[in-house]
Amino acid sequence: PYRMAPGGAIQMPTTLPTLDELLGREIDGVTLTTSNIAAHLLRLTADPVRDHVYTLHAELEGQKLAPIFEQLLSGWRAQGYDLASMADYYDKIKDLPLPQRGLSWGQVPGRSGELIVPGALI
Repeated sequence: PYRMAPGGAIQMPTTLPTLDELLGREIDGVTLTTSNIAAHLLRLTADPVRDHVYTLHAELEGQKLAPIFEQLLSGWRAQGYDLASMADYYDKIKDLPLPQRGLSWGQVPGRSGELIVPGALI
């Protein structure tokens, strides 16, 4: 998390790729499929030294890919994470001295086009 400027709004960007950003991609010589994608994401969170924000899509994780999402939830609990809403996360960090960043345009692997991404530290 970071603030956009001194005293500015807190930004809580996603820290993990979404399932649709990963499915079909080849990473480290392995093509990610519905049978191995949960294990891939759980490897990314295996060392819980930070909070994560995971973005999900109701039409995917809530329906067609729900079994994968259930694997992720079980795996994150087993890794010791406390699963919380964004409102709860905000309450946890709102009074912390967060870094300040600008915003910039950038690309995200698995997404087409440019998106707004965290910019340089201010």
